[in-house]
Amino acid sequence: IRQSARLARVGGERVRQKLLGRGRRWLGNDGHAPHVQAVGDCGFLNMKAGSTVLRPTRRHLLQTGIATGLSLMPGFQGRTARAAPSHPLVVLDFAHAQSLLALGIETFGMAERWRYARYVEEPRLPASVFDIGTLNQPNLELLASVQPQRIIHSQEWPSDTDQLARIASLTELSIYTGTPAPLDRARQSFLQIAEIADVTQRAADYMAGFEDHMHAHRSRLKPFEGKRVMVLWAATPRDFWTLGTASLVHNVQEHLGLRNAVRESGDTWGWLPVTMRDLGALADTIVIHFGPVPAPLSNNPLWNSFGFVRRRQLVVLPRSWLFGGLPEADRIARLLTQGLEERHHLSAT
Repeated sequence: IRQSARLARVGGERVRQKLLGRGRRWLGNDGHAPHVQAVGDCGFLNMKAGSTVLRPTRRHLLQTGIATGLSLMPGFQGRTARAAPSHPLVVLDFAHAQSLLALGIETFGMAERWRYARYVEEPRLPASVFDIGTLNQPNLELLASVQPQRIIHSQEWPSDTDQLARIASLTELSIYTGTPAPLDRARQSFLQIAEIADVTQRAADYMAGFEDHMHAHRSRLKPFEGKRVMVLWAATPRDFWTLGTASLVHNVQEHLGLRNAVRESGDTWGWLPVTMRDLGALADTIVIHFGPVPAPLSNNPLWNSFGFVRRRQLVVLPRSWLFGGLPEADRIARLLTQGLEERHHLSAT
């Protein structure tokens, strides 16, 4: 117990030094730490920095300190280092991890492996993929020890690129920029990753299969062509979001012949808040919800009064990582096609 407590104190001191010293880059402009929280079943990460964000509490520091302290214990760090091969590719974005897996690359390093395993349904992670720390603060010591062939990162998940560049060559591939056409950027990123991994023929085969899938899905959804659809995510029974033209879902809907009812672009990933009044005003719109609808809404009179609920225009699909790469676009198209086909009555509304 005394040894664990000592290690936790050592780890806590390291965290404190990072917060106050060279790790200050990840603080907000006013010195506050960004609040990163996974909420809801679609796996959306809420990241904020500013005067309204809570500073790390003593509990947070203690928890992180214990984790860091454990990593100092004999054998803990050694197992991680031995599991990592020499000169691997490393990715700091889940979309790029999806691309590597789709290309048949199963040994590489990625940030927050545990979060991917929890929130991303496909492709599943093999045991050969090793964790290199957080998205914003990868483990520099581990990276230096494995000597990556290349580190692939994105603007969506900013890291200290100056420090990373001292360890390995960097390639920035950003899919989500708050502007339209993320699907085109996902295609380009997929091909660039294949070139880096020297598997361009696999990429060509995958791309051909992707286009075949999209064509087949559109043909199956011919009865729904031109139908207005809107993605809705109920983060809580009172907190609703939708996806605009800067989202991957928007591009997939277009390829399937569907019409997004939302015409605004949204934030970096395409998210836009939705009010109860907005939902009440929806007419002739199929509402798509990825992941289970919060249970309290089933007994909510206002929710049950909405036209899309009364007319059975709500389609609930399995949860999805809605800001992934090309493999995620393939999965979203498949889920939309299956979900709408099972509710063929909506094609006539």
